Amino acid sequence: MLVLIELTPTAKIPLHSHVNEQVGICLKGTVEFLTEDGPVVIEKNMSYIFKSNEKHGCRPLSKEGVTLLESFSPLRADFLALVK
Repeated sequence: MLVLIELTPTAKIPLHSHVNEQVGICLKGTVEFLTEDGPVVIEKNMSYIFKSNEKHGCRPLSKEGVTLLESFSPLRADFLALVK
């Protein structure tokens, strides 16, 4: 499942986890991912991965916000429910 995510400059995604493996690339801006091992800064054209059940959250660092393209496996049922 591919998901295009656009976060405003003030958005904050709290620390969470899910069974889905998550792979993404930053298309615009800079984002700080919060992990159990500490913060990780991802800039435009950098990629990242979160394993199944790995805790993570994020917040944009750029004044224009951030755009991420993410892939989830298996499909995220909670995201599918939003588009039905």
